Amino acid sequence: QQSNESLGAQQLLMRGTKLRNTALVVGIVVYCGGDTRMIRNSQSAPAKMSSLEFFTNNSMKLILVAQGCLALISSIFFSCNKWYFSGLWYVHLRNDLWLWDIPAYWLTFFTLYSNLMPISLYPTT
Repeated sequence: QQSNESLGAQQLLMRGTKLRNTALVVGIVVYCGGDTRMIRNSQSAPAKMSSLEFFTNNSMKLILVAQGCLALISSIFFSCNKWYFSGLWYVHLRNDLWLWDIPAYWLTFFTLYSNLMPISLYPTT
């Protein structure tokens, strides 16, 4: 004699569930793909940023790119006009740089232009 039993939410065991004090278990595996509770809960929550924070972060990126471009232009102009600056008595140029002229002066000018970005514009993530 066969009997039909319907399965509902009461008979469903989630992944990772431990079943105890049971002598015999008959079961089937149900796979729902990416719609399972564990898969949906394993994703990180999206960051909640206000429009002001979003605008500030984008402004900071723009200022950083502008600062890098200004430092590059300044280092190229300085390298091209190094002969002029070497004739000035109050400018002491160094010959023992660890890098080539343009990258070394780029780092120098990038540091000098670091005041373009105020402390209040540091990123919020």
